[in-house]
Amino acid sequence: MDLQLTRIDARLSALKLKDAEASGKTGMGRTLIRDLRRRAHGEKPLRVRSDTLDKLAFALQTSVHYLTGATHDPSRGLVRMQAIPVRDSDALVNGIRADREYPSIFPTLPVGPTAFAFLVTDNAMDAAHIEIGDLVIVDPATRPEPGDTVLAVIEAKVCLRHYRNPFSASILLVPLNQAFPQFDLRAADRSKIRGTVVEHRRSFTPRKRLAP
Repeated sequence: MDLQLTRIDARLSALKLKDAEASGKTGMGRTLIRDLRRRAHGEKPLRVRSDTLDKLAFALQTSVHYLTGATHDPSRGLVRMQAIPVRDSDALVNGIRADREYPSIFPTLPVGPTAFAFLVTDNAMDAAHIEIGDLVIVDPATRPEPGDTVLAVIEAKVCLRHYRNPFSASILLVPLNQAFPQFDLRAADRSKIRGTVVEHRRSFTPRKRLAP
């Protein structure tokens, strides 16, 4: 996503913060904003990762919409965000409550209190759509609609599939990669669907290892 450094400067001025102070609030190190300035060329927008924008917006008490120039109002789209847990396959399959947490994962949009993030481990949704290493944010409180991507636990495996509901008594979970199986669930098996994917981040690279 494209970051406008002039918007960072405006928020730093409004909050009476220095680069290092604001950078420290992101949890990404006190040199973050300085490093972004070094990468910038003139006044052109700077391409940065979506999770970096999330953390900058949080530290600067504004929204991603403002930092990217989508709105001139720094309070528009402002969400009080809290870090959500990253769950691995073991936690999801076995119902382990003591999930590993990566405290700098922030959803871009509001999510329910049980939302979590998951690092994708297979290409069932096709590499052109969602690939291994991407991060998805899953919200159990969001009811899936036909065409949504959902996360389910079936046969002791975590599966990402497109949700289809052709009949009231049947739910189809369809992969984009035909090398992976399709699942036909009855309404009674709906609990196998753990949530709807509400955000997808391409090629997410965490700063610390999440799985053994």
